[in-house]
Amino acid sequence: CADARHRFITPSDFAQVEPSSGDFRGILDLELSHLQARLTDKTDNVVVILDCCHSARMSKGDARRPRAVPSVAEWAQVVDARVRTLLGSGSVSRARLVTGNPLAVRLVACGPDEQAFGIDDGGDFTRALVAGLAAARSHPAMTWRQLMVHVQDVVLSEGFGQYPEVEGPADRLLFEPVVQELAGVLPLGRDDGGLVLRGGALLGVEV
Repeated sequence: CADARHRFITPSDFAQVEPSSGDFRGILDLELSHLQARLTDKTDNVVVILDCCHSARMSKGDARRPRAVPSVAEWAQVVDARVRTLLGSGSVSRARLVTGNPLAVRLVACGPDEQAFGIDDGGDFTRALVAGLAAARSHPAMTWRQLMVHVQDVVLSEGFGQYPEVEGPADRLLFEPVVQELAGVLPLGRDDGGLVLRGGALLGVEV
């Protein structure tokens, strides 16, 4: 982000222009929230997938690197101007900028204070998610929350401290607006090659 107030994602052509050009190619959180709200006005069956991190701080070995640009501080004035233009024109409304759209399932590559890693052909989260969706074709009653347990295990096994998360109505069936009631059900995951029931004594789980 250019500063603490404005965040944006950087498409592949973001670095093709300089700040002095005034040609800002990022997509601001204001715009993303507004577009998502317009979409959920039309349908509840919305899924948003973001494989990116909030900031690049340090790289951790091998060919993987944070999926972020090194620095965008020089874009601060351009971003401020873009925000003023959006709000001034009425093309986005502050009233629509809620923290988390309750009608959209949101799959994110990592937590707010983590980094999303990847190599040149894509992100670790994207690869794990694509593989998980392919496997889920034989499990039509799977929910987004259940799928993400598998994706989290795969990404965590890479050892980069990246923990993908699911937000919003995560108990919906994949690509369906139908909610699967899972009260009393705990997800099954993998740890060090073994199976793990994700629950503890507080939830009544015992040997």
